[in-house]
Amino acid sequence: MGLEDWTARVSKARRAAHNALSKHESAASRIVLLEDLSKGLSGTPVDVQDYFGEAISCLEWKLYRSGIVLAWAGHFHVFSEVCFQKHEADIRSIAQMDIQVTSRI
Repeated sequence: MGLEDWTARVSKARRAAHNALSKHESAASRIVLLEDLSKGLSGTPVDVQDYFGEAISCLEWKLYRSGIVLAWAGHFHVFSEVCFQKHEADIRSIAQMDIQVTSRI
């Protein structure tokens, strides 16, 4: 088997893997380019850019655990901000009830 045959087989296997994975996940491909992630951060708040920018840097340096932790922290930060914006009144009323309960104790 020559080099061309192996190259063709690898290409065919790559396409098959992408097709199989895209059926089970929303992404069309499992290959993620870090440059594309960096470009997608433009326009987001600075603190979000910092979290994810550091996570991307960690991934570039093959510090995968650190990158995952920073990405998770950035996601949680965004998630908590959205929750607070949508449910601020509920959060404040719960906090007010806690203050009233603790003041009685």
